[in-house]
Amino acid sequence: MDAILRQINELASTLGAMDHTMIDPVEYGELRGQVASLQLQVSEFKAKQAQMDVKLDLVLERLSEARGGWKVMLMFGGAAGSFGAWIASHITKLWP
Repeated sequence: MDAILRQINELASTLGAMDHTMIDPVEYGELRGQVASLQLQVSEFKAKQAQMDVKLDLVLERLSEARGGWKVMLMFGGAAGSFGAWIASHITKLWP
């Protein structure tokens, strides 16, 4: 993205330094080509950004599902541990 901004600034300085009474057709064609290239790069950047946004949404969705799963697993683990401790305490009372 920095390279694109640098190119845009270079184009602006080139246009600012030009004599406005007459435009050289060759320079005009070069500038149009550079602008078209920059527009293509920006559109490609936007497309990549949209793909990254979709992937990030999927990752966040999976993390929210996993967060709920971990809570349930910890709840059942705690309950099983408590039940196991209760059983162990009663068994030790039966066998001295």
